[in-house]
Amino acid sequence: MVVKDAVNVNFGGNPAAEGGEDEGVEDKAEKVVDVIDAFRLQSLGPYDKKSALAWLKGYLKAVKEHLDTTAPERSAIFQERSSRWVKEVLLKRLGDFVFYSGPSFNVDGGLAMLAYEGDNVTPTVYLFKDGLVEEKC
Repeated sequence: MVVKDAVNVNFGGNPAAEGGEDEGVEDKAEKVVDVIDAFRLQSLGPYDKKSALAWLKGYLKAVKEHLDTTAPERSAIFQERSSRWVKEVLLKRLGDFVFYSGPSFNVDGGLAMLAYEGDNVTPTVYLFKDGLVEEKC
């Protein structure tokens, strides 16, 4: 979590010297999840089990097919680890997760899955590593 500060603008005037009150705007700082904010991810809200499984089935199949052609040595590892994580983490705590997509709302691509861990104030964002494309800046 990061805090986005309120806008602080100085117009150069002194309201007290001019006989006026300071009529400042009530800008408030807000806490945001840095990954969600930086990549402008859009909340899709929580998914029910049927919706989550429907998305996962198509997405994991597409990633596996991509790995079969580009990195066959990763395909079996991806299939085993992703299936285990879905069963042991995601489906057991599905109600704790909020799903996010990119600004285009393309749910056929990968979704970021956010859950608050431990003390319920620490956000953790989960992504399937093999479903990401590296971009050099």
